Amino acid sequence: MRLSQAIGEFLEDLEKVEQRATGTVKAYAGDLKAFEAVVIAESANKIVAFTRDAVRLFFHKQADKGMAIETLLRRRSALNEFAKWCLRRKLLPENPMIEAPRPRRPKRAPRPFTLEERERLLALTLSPMETALRGLLYYAGLRVSEVAALRWKNVRLTSPTQRGSPARGRQGQQGTHRPRPPGARRDLADLGRGEELQRRVLEGGRVLEHKGDALRVRRIEYITAAWGAQAAVPDCVPHRFRHSCATYLFEQGMDVRLIQRILGHASIETTMAYTQVTDTAMEQGLAAMERRQEITFKVIGIPDPLPLSD
Repeated sequence: MRLSQAIGEFLEDLEKVEQRATGTVKAYAGDLKAFEAVVIAESANKIVAFTRDAVRLFFHKQADKGMAIETLLRRRSALNEFAKWCLRRKLLPENPMIEAPRPRRPKRAPRPFTLEERERLLALTLSPMETALRGLLYYAGLRVSEVAALRWKNVRLTSPTQRGSPARGRQGQQGTHRPRPPGARRDLADLGRGEELQRRVLEGGRVLEHKGDALRVRRIEYITAAWGAQAAVPDCVPHRFRHSCATYLFEQGMDVRLIQRILGHASIETTMAYTQVTDTAMEQGLAAMERRQEITFKVIGIPDPLPLSD
């Protein structure tokens, strides 16, 4: 079978049988056509030319072009699914993706709000629902998916010995109890007043709703963007509240392992990344203080202080 024919049938199955999103099918089509062009140029338009060597050559050429990591990851995913499809139809003797290169996303430093931005965001007057949302994002440091899925049956507000709610993993599993700081408990307690809300609490329904329906992730992103517009805070996305929660707790001197538990990090190394952010902020603050001191000395005519001797 020709490689181009196999790719065409695979894409048709994605669209008609698996009913994948149109955007996904179009993206995979572009990825596989790029692979097809490399294979035909180096070998032949045959499905048997879909080999480990062809895959390595393709990603080598893609890397040389400076393709973004996200593009490389998507192209790897497209080729991986295409390879499985070929194996199910016995078009290939082995999986050519077994030793395929796996591009790795670079680790990004946390991006907490500055102290001034935090103050402006926390000073906003919001509805009870949005106040609770802000509390869950900032004081509790929840991921946006965890906020959207949180139910009242998982929230304990009254007993000092029951300050946690079960954490949800990335696949939605119940996890260990995670402490909820006082700010989050206060905002949730305020939300839990009123007959309708009391009914939802007793039924164990979702904590946050929009017009009687679950508060979706996209809606939360829209709300935080509106807060950013009101408070003059650029790029006000939900995950930055989580970064700011960790940074604030570090600034207050909280032990790193307790912060790890609050945030639900599987690895302590993830939590330790926030120490670099706070150290950088401290260095920037000290540098700014030194600049202000130099300016003050020059304005009032005092000579610069002599350096300390060893």
